[in-house]
Amino acid sequence: MPASEFEFIRRAVLPNIRPPGADQTASMDLPEEGVASISGTGGGVIDLTFSVSHSWTRQIHEEAQRRYDIVRTYFTRPDGTIDDESYVEWEVVREVSFANGDKEAYAKPQIAENMELIQQGLVRNS
Repeated sequence: MPASEFEFIRRAVLPNIRPPGADQTASMDLPEEGVASISGTGGGVIDLTFSVSHSWTRQIHEEAQRRYDIVRTYFTRPDGTIDDESYVEWEVVREVSFANGDKEAYAKPQIAENMELIQQGLVRNS
């Protein structure tokens, strides 16, 4: 055959070039294995009975008595000196007694060099 300007290439599909198919999950002996079955109730109403319950309690403690100390804190200047004319007095709670009989105790304050314990062991009833 004489050569022409056009060459025709014929396609050939070889059987080995295609990727293998996905593995089957069902065994050949039990073909129904691995098959999902979805069924319904025929359109009837399904009544789901359930109950949800939440409950909590909140205790409000009413303070009956307070034991406290009075502490004075003096102003400390940036250079480290203490100004005796500028201070703040505040209460440090030591123990609180509640109306229901409960008690809460607190630690004694640590007195620094710019602090002074003015009075201690004071009691105030509510």
